[in-house]
Amino acid sequence: MKIQIIKVPYDCGYKGQRQGLGPSRFLKHNIDRILEADGHQVKISEVESHSDFTIEVMTAFELSRLLADEVRRSIEEGFFPGILSGNCNSCLGTIAGIGPENLGVVWFDAHGEFNTPETTLSAPSYKFPCRSRIHRGNRKNNPARWHHP
Repeated sequence: MKIQIIKVPYDCGYKGQRQGLGPSRFLKHNIDRILEADGHQVKISEVESHSDFTIEVMTAFELSRLLADEVRRSIEEGFFPGILSGNCNSCLGTIAGIGPENLGVVWFDAHGEFNTPETTLSAPSYKFPCRSRIHRGNRKNNPARWHHP
């Protein structure tokens, strides 16, 4: 299988800090070599912000757009995109890049991206990015959170 590892080493808009260190740790521990040893062709790329001024929301949306483009390119070139990211917002660019026709996502994370406002009352709406894409939860009470095209 052709696999493209796409690094998005950001957390809250900042590169290489806190959870943004995670993607590089996978490479430090040879995930690419392990995959190659199993017979896979591996390509590595990195999504980087072009902004000189980091603001969490602005940078998150920029990274999502750039990631969507990279995921789309990866699929067009016949690669399976594997995203290593330090922020849950990467799901937005990943899903947008895959597109609705063949959408399938396997999500590994340290916290509950599939929670809903009903199960996690203390979290703001941006803490539910994956759940919002599969249209579960109470849309009546949270219409902005559960918007879908």
